[in-house]
Amino acid sequence: MKTVYSFLELSPTEVLLSTIDGVYQFNLKKQQITNHFWTKGKGENYFPDDNVYHIYQDEKGIFWVATGGGGLIRWERKTGKNTYQQFTISDGLSSNTLYAVYEGKEGNLWLPSDYGVIKFNKATKNSKAYLPEDGVNQYEFNRISHYQADDGRLYFGGLNGITAFYPKDVTDTVNTTNIPLEIVELLQYSDKKGKIINKTTDVIQTNIITLRPGDRFFDLKFALLNFENASLIHYAYCIEGVDKDWNYSSENNIRISGLPYGNHILKVRGQRSNGQFSANEITLKIRVIRPIYLRWWFIVLMVLAIVGAIYYWFLWRTQQLKENQIILEKQVEERTEQIRADKQTIEKQAEELKNLDKLKSTFLLIFRMNYGLRLR
Repeated sequence: MKTVYSFLELSPTEVLLSTIDGVYQFNLKKQQITNHFWTKGKGENYFPDDNVYHIYQDEKGIFWVATGGGGLIRWERKTGKNTYQQFTISDGLSSNTLYAVYEGKEGNLWLPSDYGVIKFNKATKNSKAYLPEDGVNQYEFNRISHYQADDGRLYFGGLNGITAFYPKDVTDTVNTTNIPLEIVELLQYSDKKGKIINKTTDVIQTNIITLRPGDRFFDLKFALLNFENASLIHYAYCIEGVDKDWNYSSENNIRISGLPYGNHILKVRGQRSNGQFSANEITLKIRVIRPIYLRWWFIVLMVLAIVGAIYYWFLWRTQQLKENQIILEKQVEERTEQIRADKQTIEKQAEELKNLDKLKSTFLLIFRMNYGLRLR
């Protein structure tokens, strides 16, 4: 077992230990570990985060776990099954690093963090952060400097001392969620013009950003108009169908590039230093136009053109073969006729030779007969 940050008594003999290696269950009587809950655990022993700082159990038996990076975890332990619900910056927390969990008499959870003291409503799951401008001593608190007195007063320690308060005395009188979030500037690279052009007026009027083939990127700048220190404001954006979750940044501008072809929705929202998000969001349609050679009608035309070319080539080739066959047949016929004529000539010559042989034989016979008569 490594570093232990806090203990939670389950019974006179059992405690839960918050460690950097998950949650351990320890038997005081046997002086041994009886269970371990961590990210590598299987089944009932699985836990969403390993870096655990503090655990609080409410009157319903629900465990609320402060983690160093995983936000707040609602942990319900049941026989044969554990259920978890995790709350992070994407759910409105000002930080994912929480050092403790305490419940006030008014029913809210109070979480010292590395960015203010967070009030979390268990019923609505809404949260609000209190920062130095709200009266706390510092932005960042310490991991093991926290305490709740019997009268309900909370003490959170940090580098600048101790912040102490009664939760019931903390009231919110100003609604800050209706602060407008506005587009400040849109700069878009135009491949046609070969430079970056200002499209702010167009996007404000239409809420549409069009990226043509070769338009590599666009830069969108926005601002939460509450006249608060800009370093205390955070922003979040996501592109539906592309991003699985919100992207968070303290910068008030984003550069978007490399989007898939088609239509997309870009959403941007602002978060005040107290963790509250602006009620209104910037919602923009993004059209990423395909190059001509990737459009369906062009592909269909190309396929038809290729099929047509193959078809006409086949017709031309067939015609060529037919013409070649006719020429060949004519040549064969001519050669056959020539052979026939040559054969007749040869036969005629053979007949003439045969007649000459007969004539020669007759002449020799007459000559012999005459010669014989003379001898007599």
